[in-house]
Amino acid sequence: MQPADPPLNEEIFDDLIAMAGPETAPQLLRQILEDLGQVSRNLESALASGNAKALHEQGHTLTSLAGTLGATEMQERAQQLSALAQTADIDAARGMSQVLMHDIARLRELVEARSATMPDRSAGGGAA
Repeated sequence: MQPADPPLNEEIFDDLIAMAGPETAPQLLRQILEDLGQVSRNLESALASGNAKALHEQGHTLTSLAGTLGATEMQERAQQLSALAQTADIDAARGMSQVLMHDIARLRELVEARSATMPDRSAGGGAA
């Protein structure tokens, strides 16, 4: 079951891409995808080991990343994960982490789709 909320605020995301500019935006999108993948892997590892401190850290990282991208619902859930992990409520943190893993997958799909529409100028394909 997917949440009904939009995964990200398009206006905030579009502003971020515009601020990066056409030369840097493709690189920024690649970095976002890499960061989301790393958080996902770190969450899985922290869950597998029951490491509350690592869950808190990943919740904090995801809070910042989601906020920057305009994924406000994900940002709120990541804040909840951090709070749950701080209290060492691993079972509740596990449930929230599963929701966040779904959120991350959805957000990665959107970023990948946006990335596919942008010319990659980082390989020297700019104007002569």
